[in-house]
Amino acid sequence: MNRHPKKSKLLPFERKMAIGLVVGYDQIQRELDDMIQQSVVMDGQPKGNMTGDPTGAAVLRRERKRTKIEAVDKALLTIPPEYRDIVFRWVKADNKLTLVECGGDYAHRNTYSNWKETFLYWVAVNYGIHEEWR
Repeated sequence: MNRHPKKSKLLPFERKMAIGLVVGYDQIQRELDDMIQQSVVMDGQPKGNMTGDPTGAAVLRRERKRTKIEAVDKALLTIPPEYRDIVFRWVKADNKLTLVECGGDYAHRNTYSNWKETFLYWVAVNYGIHEEWR
């Protein structure tokens, strides 16, 4: 049986997926910016035996990345402004930095930890990893 922290409403795999979205936030943002500036190059020659829609495929790839970015951005809005940046950096550091190294020195550790779990919960809900009715 998988166990998860009492304060977390997410299952372990849901929590890990939400953390993965936040950790990869900067990379996804860069890829999205690069994709917007790229265009589909057509040389007029067929590439296989299937009809293709390179423009449609590019739009779908951009939309998937934009959905991930929006899920994290909407979840950040659920955190009070004074904790937002520190909680985001703490989750993004993925246990490589301590809370103090992320800038959290004016509130108790439990405060940041509770907001971190709230943030991860809403990332999971916004992206569709976790369904609220559970």
